Amino acid sequence: DLRCPDSLVVKHRLTETKDKLRRQSFEWIFQDPQYQSWRNGNEICLLWIKGGAGKGKTMMSIGLIDDISQVQHDYTVGLILRLVNQQTELKESLRRRWDSKNDRFHEDVTSWRNLWNILLEMLDRCTASRIYIIVDGLDECQDGGMADFLKLIVRNGLGNPAKLKWLLTSRPLDSAERALLAGNDQVQVSLELNSDYVSEAVKAYITYKVDELSRYRNYGQTLKSEVKTELSAKAEGTFLWVSLVCKRLESVQQDKALTTIRDLPPGLHSFYDRILNQLSEGEPDDVYKCMRLLKAMMLAYRPLKVEEVPSVAGLTSEDDNIEVLVNRCASFLRMQENNIEFVHQSARDYLAEENGQSILDSYEHFGHYEIVQGCLSHLYERLKVNLLDLPRPNSTIEDWKLLKHKKESVQLSCLDYAANFWVQHLEDIERSTIVQSGLIEKGLVGKLLHSKLLEWLECLSLLGKLPRAIEAFKALVNITKDDHLALALVQDTSRFLLRHYHTVSHWPLQIYSTAITLSPESSVPVYNLHFSACNRYLATNIGPIMLKGIAMDEQDRSLHSSQSLFVREQWICYGDMPFFRLPSDFQSSTSGVQGDQVAIGLRNGQVLMFDIDRRILQSMLNAPLTIE
Repeated sequence: DLRCPDSLVVKHRLTETKDKLRRQSFEWIFQDPQYQSWRNGNEICLLWIKGGAGKGKTMMSIGLIDDISQVQHDYTVGLILRLVNQQTELKESLRRRWDSKNDRFHEDVTSWRNLWNILLEMLDRCTASRIYIIVDGLDECQDGGMADFLKLIVRNGLGNPAKLKWLLTSRPLDSAERALLAGNDQVQVSLELNSDYVSEAVKAYITYKVDELSRYRNYGQTLKSEVKTELSAKAEGTFLWVSLVCKRLESVQQDKALTTIRDLPPGLHSFYDRILNQLSEGEPDDVYKCMRLLKAMMLAYRPLKVEEVPSVAGLTSEDDNIEVLVNRCASFLRMQENNIEFVHQSARDYLAEENGQSILDSYEHFGHYEIVQGCLSHLYERLKVNLLDLPRPNSTIEDWKLLKHKKESVQLSCLDYAANFWVQHLEDIERSTIVQSGLIEKGLVGKLLHSKLLEWLECLSLLGKLPRAIEAFKALVNITKDDHLALALVQDTSRFLLRHYHTVSHWPLQIYSTAITLSPESSVPVYNLHFSACNRYLATNIGPIMLKGIAMDEQDRSLHSSQSLFVREQWICYGDMPFFRLPSDFQSSTSGVQGDQVAIGLRNGQVLMFDIDRRILQSMLNAPLTIE
């Protein structure tokens, strides 16, 4: 419910995606006087390690965490979730803020201020003698979050330097220079000012990588020495440049290794320029797909799973194998299990800058508008009532997890990004574009809001991301403010969701029954449910029965028409869809319709009576009824 990853899991994932952690790459910092005063003294509270892209800051952070953890096992490393996992008594700080009735926090846990207050309280209650908080990649904070974070640290996070130790890493940042280092309890280590140490560490890394290549490509001693010399001459103290070049050398024959290195320029920016230009010189169709994938990845708010690419980038499996496209973009993208991600933040930054943008845009304009269209089309085509075919209206998400098959897992997974982020992409479209395109009134946004709204909420509940809907409705209120009908629908559905949040979050299908039944008749979601032929549950004296679909009788279009009810094999059907399974001893010949009632006889003498007008199923005998 905090909706944040476990920092330890993130650390392990970073370790897996990067090369093997080598102590020679960062051990020089243990002798740095600034680091020693921060680590061992009681006066320095904050250490800021700054350096350019690809200088090894993340691997250094991982190494420092491992080093600290080995020396003092009771040190707390991480933020809120890590604190809770290491000292369970700190859960009280979260428990006090938990609304057990509605299964959510009383406070907005996406707010910097609220999260900060929780963290400070937990740090104060923590019994460890010293706590290390390590924040890597500070410059990668989104939406201006870095400035707020730095202010909070400086203003009230540095009060106890003997107990609390902050370590931040980032690229050189003017804003951080202004916010940090204002007091005597804050120090800095610059990788640029320690370039001699970094260069030696990079040389050790080059030796390690060339030894790897030699085993793979059978280089021989002479070629190994020449490759090391060429790499060292161009690396400019950048681990990432060496890593990217060695990645290319893996697919190059040994007799072309030196030529390949000599053809590549030194420095990351020039390297990316060369690779993107080479990528644009391929087959036109392949180039188009690669550029589309790179643009979609640059605009996406998180790494994409392979099955999510069609909804975001509009590239289907029929177009090409997604993994093949990722391999073509190997200097920018990589596959980590089933996830596609950038090889480094600098690759994404390059594509967002002028040179990268001009090359990407020369093929087509592809932006947030196109992503919204793709996500909504994907949702509209695939969302349905009872998305995963749960067996009962009161099925829980846990029930599905016990029964789930690979097909259903992929079916849900392919909707994950689209369901969670389409509103966020909509927010990033200029208001004038939204108005001119008619995206709300006549487009896919209006279409989804008016006919697939409840299905979208069911999907989010199944994904365990229902809080996303609350955030989305806040944004949609602002986006739809000029469309009174859409605005009324959004506002009412938001109230509807808050009212039934606990129920829907535990039993997703109850959004079509209990939630509707207990809502005011004037409620817009109920109104739309009725008039869009979405009346999918038949209330009975033994619980609601789900209708998977409704087909009206040709002569009587009323929802109450008994002519739409009939028996087929062992099922009572409404229209052409089965909704109630009969006992095995029923007699299909003994069924009849009179007025608004349907009678079905069983071999044991039991008679089932359906009152269509009142929508009640009545058993005339005392034998128990079961729904399967």
